[in-house]
Amino acid sequence: MLLFNQMNNLIIKRNNSLLNDDAHLTNLDVAEINNLTGISYFSIGDYDQAQQYFITSLRLYEDLQALQGFAAALNNLSLISWAQKDFHAALKYLERPIDISQQLNDSVLYIINISNQGIYYTDLKQFENTIVSYKKVINHPDSKYFPKETLGAIIGLADAYITINELTLAKK
Repeated sequence: MLLFNQMNNLIIKRNNSLLNDDAHLTNLDVAEINNLTGISYFSIGDYDQAQQYFITSLRLYEDLQALQGFAAALNNLSLISWAQKDFHAALKYLERPIDISQQLNDSVLYIINISNQGIYYTDLKQFENTIVSYKKVINHPDSKYFPKETLGAIIGLADAYITINELTLAKK
């Protein structure tokens, strides 16, 4: 916790060099450090600080045209909205990452974002959309490589079917 308190007012930015010119931080490094710092703040529930770091990383990734990082930062912003129970904003944040994951043919990014989409639709009680999202994860050709996300989608799908009283479908 002391580390977080020390970092509270720290602005992470790129310096020309560290350690007497022996190590260098690139702008991509700075974007990733900001994103990771945001994740740390998110994990302790400091959503305002997390959001600031995610937005900084988002801008840096955008300037660098680093689409995977840009999509990851947007996904992280969606998680903040979800944690604050603003499910519509959370879904809005996921639109671009889903498009980017398809554009890059990035299976893991796609599966993670669609899984999150299923969670958000569940919280909105939009079970038809929940079912569609989870089926996309389960039926994705690379789902076997991501057992944690796939199992989460299977459980989420079964839970959605139980909630709408489709017990026969839930058993499948």
